[in-house]
Amino acid sequence: MEPSPTRQRASRNASQEMVTKEMIDNTALQRLDNELAPMRAERASYGCSVSFNGYTDEFARSMLNATVTTPSGSMLESAMDTDNNKWTSLYLKERLKTVIMRVGVEDVVAVISDNAANCVAAGKMLEEDEELRVFSIPCGSDTLYLLLEDIGKLVLAELPNTLRQATAAGRAFEDEAQASGAQPSSLLVKGVRSMWRQSAPIVQQVLGGALRRILMDQDIPAATAFAQEQIQRLLSGQVQLWELVMTGGLWRITGSQVAQAALEASGAAPAGGGRGVREEVRGPHATLAVKLAQRDPGTTFLLGQRLPFILLA
Repeated sequence: MEPSPTRQRASRNASQEMVTKEMIDNTALQRLDNELAPMRAERASYGCSVSFNGYTDEFARSMLNATVTTPSGSMLESAMDTDNNKWTSLYLKERLKTVIMRVGVEDVVAVISDNAANCVAAGKMLEEDEELRVFSIPCGSDTLYLLLEDIGKLVLAELPNTLRQATAAGRAFEDEAQASGAQPSSLLVKGVRSMWRQSAPIVQQVLGGALRRILMDQDIPAATAFAQEQIQRLLSGQVQLWELVMTGGLWRITGSQVAQAALEASGAAPAGGGRGVREEVRGPHATLAVKLAQRDPGTTFLLGQRLPFILLA
């Protein structure tokens, strides 16, 4: 029995709609793939970072997002349904390792997360994984948020977590005039790693400014307002690029080891059995040195030489 003309037309229309939708989807995917191609190409030259964060969607599912960042921008690598698994450090480590392997072990330099204990532990496990060469760092905006939160909770009888790291923090008097108040004294802080020279200037500025207002001026509200102002600068894109530059010293790897690691990374030299020199390269500054040596084999590095770099998240 032949279908009625009306049913035949409905069937043709449904098929046409399906084909048209498929064509549109393929066109959109191809366009998106073309737009992301330059970012993928940058990975081999400059490396990339993988950042992750979790959330609960509108269907009450626990989701884990992984984002890949290159100098040109960020792209969503995957959105994973964690199927209500407990987010232990081991579970996060395995899921993130899968992402890193997909993106490319040779290209991923850093893993970025917030400061939750399970995320920090997962990052440390990734650093220690012999198959990977990544450096785990906390998210800058989350760190500043926690700093602001600590300052807001500060009471005179309790120093914030940042100050607990310090072996010395307070006023420094160099002569009697400063001790008497006739001349201004200076702020002395020792032992706070975030204020060491390898830290980004904006981190040093926020911590130093907040500590100065707390310890020198004894004005906690002013410290809170200062931290809020600096965080707003960061979030609104008003921070200059030089304020985000960190440095790292090549103290644990020599120039010859950098050159050998570059050869191993490019496939020009075997690893020599077991773990090669390239596997000993740790940290973003050392990874940067290897990539620079790959790009220009004539580049030489000295023991202790400091390399500036910026981590993108």
